[in-house]
Amino acid sequence: MHPLLLAAVIALTFDDFPARAPYVTDRLIAQLHAAHAPAIAFVNEVKVRGTGDRRLREWLDAGLELGNHTYSHVSIDSVPFERYRDDLIRGETVTRALLAQRGERLRYFRHPQLHTGPTAEYKRKLDALLAERGYTVAPVTIDTDDFIFAAVYERAKARGDTATMNAVAAELTGWNIAIWVNGLPGSTLWLFCWFDWLSLLPSV
Repeated sequence: MHPLLLAAVIALTFDDFPARAPYVTDRLIAQLHAAHAPAIAFVNEVKVRGTGDRRLREWLDAGLELGNHTYSHVSIDSVPFERYRDDLIRGETVTRALLAQRGERLRYFRHPQLHTGPTAEYKRKLDALLAERGYTVAPVTIDTDDFIFAAVYERAKARGDTATMNAVAAELTGWNIAIWVNGLPGSTLWLFCWFDWLSLLPSV
């Protein structure tokens, strides 16, 4: 591995947190802990409505960080700025409170779909809002789209299709994934690493 990567402080990021399937969060935390890898999970707080904040607390208890990904993963291209603004602010309620309890603050925001605004004026107003609320925008260098594999696996699991489940697991085992990492704060760099995604999947 390049010496720059060995010396760098990195953070892996995961969007749309928490995962629908609890085992994903459990095994992801275990893998990150074993690798001593810092990470940020970007939260859609609609997912903790009615189920409590246990998954967010577990993530923080593991020494990992949370960011805001809006409340409902709202599409910026489909709503006026005022609605997006309200969804963004609503999406920080639980997360900001949990961090404050630990003497920490909510620092990072990631745009859903990675879209930053349909017009220059919309983007200008959003950038000003994010600065006003103390956010640093977390960019993406490489998006693996691994959620596509997860969706296929979950549908196969629901219908008892073990052949498809095994096929997905085989594709992911030892898959060489290019993951974006961000030297916080500062420059973005690329990390090419082996990640055993099969360890995140339940036994078939």
